[in-house]
Amino acid sequence: MKNLIFVFACLLSFNLYGQTVYTEDQVVSHNHLVCNKSNNLPITGIVKAYCSYGKFLQSETPYKDGKKEGLEKRYDCYAGGAIQVEKLFNAGENVGVTKFYYYHFETGALKYEASYRDGYLFKKRCFDKSGNEIPCED
Repeated sequence: MKNLIFVFACLLSFNLYGQTVYTEDQVVSHNHLVCNKSNNLPITGIVKAYCSYGKFLQSETPYKDGKKEGLEKRYDCYAGGAIQVEKLFNAGENVGVTKFYYYHFETGALKYEASYRDGYLFKKRCFDKSGNEIPCED
């Protein structure tokens, strides 16, 4: 009985926290939705793209019903997979704070933050490589 409860708990936690992971070559875009190539249905899960030489992850993008949903992360293929961008999406729209980091072999410090509301940019803050806030150049 304890084993049966344990198995049930494991399956329940997998359903709640496990997500289908797709690679970039398994999905296709149709009418502003990302769909599974094998059945053309909108996907729910994470799409992972890898750098051209395959060593590092280039991006992780979560989807729900074919639209971006959650925190998308993009990485620098030439700086050992360092984080470049973090964007938050809700039903395909950019929301909240998007963070951009200095590239390549630099500090990896935050370069600027862009705040979005209803899919539109409404505030931007910029930083130098030491983390000090500076005026943004447009």
